Amino acid sequence: MVKSVIFSKADLIPDEVNKTLTVKLYSLVTKKDNLAVQKVCELLNDTETIFPGTNMTLVFKTATT
Repeated sequence: MVKSVIFSKADLIPDEVNKTLTVKLYSLVTKKDNLAVQKVCELLNDTETIFPGTNMTLVFKTATT
């Protein structure tokens, strides 16, 4: 699954007003993989990580959310 995420496409959506950089991951092959990635996104979002060199918080989403 990790390889699938690494090699899949994603959209980067900057929002300067809300100071966020959204990483929207494309859907994977199976529902099981999509649910796992969604859980990882939730964990990453809880960290409220700032993208280096900016004041934008990273927000991870899947195409299914």
